Amino acid sequence: MDNIYTGINAFVSANSYSKNDIVTFGGFFRYAKIAKAATVSLIEENWGGIATDDISGETKPNFFWKPSYGNRNNKAPNVKSIKFGDGFEQRIRDGINNNLLNIDYNFDQRDANEARAILHFLESRSGTDYFLFTPHAPFNVQKRFVCSKWQEGRSFIENYTISAGFQEVVV
Repeated sequence: MDNIYTGINAFVSANSYSKNDIVTFGGFFRYAKIAKAATVSLIEENWGGIATDDISGETKPNFFWKPSYGNRNNKAPNVKSIKFGDGFEQRIRDGINNNLLNIDYNFDQRDANEARAILHFLESRSGTDYFLFTPHAPFNVQKRFVCSKWQEGRSFIENYTISAGFQEVVV
């Protein structure tokens, strides 16, 4: 297995690709969703890594891997409060987008190729560039996220766990 930094080439239609292989095409990284023999073109249902932004209509990086169960949405709306001397307190929203999603995801029991692809995706965003992702229900609408923290662990051969914190952003 290559590491997350090497072995990434431009897509070639005559090549054979395995699930979670990484290629470049059209200025984006693409990740094979299925194992396949020679491919004539990059058919969307077979390749992940980009999607159309529902808000801007632009093509953007898309995180498509499904997290394991047991994720947590950490809610802490931005609120300003004023306490008065008689015990009365007044609260108001702080900002227009004061209640963004902040979700901790786990990707448990992933093989080396899938772990490599997920880590490559996160590393290539560098914690600063946003990507598209559709979170779990009841928040299952495409949103923009950054991931500025993640951890990777290896339980044994071909068994990796990745923990990642996705923070919704407004661009």
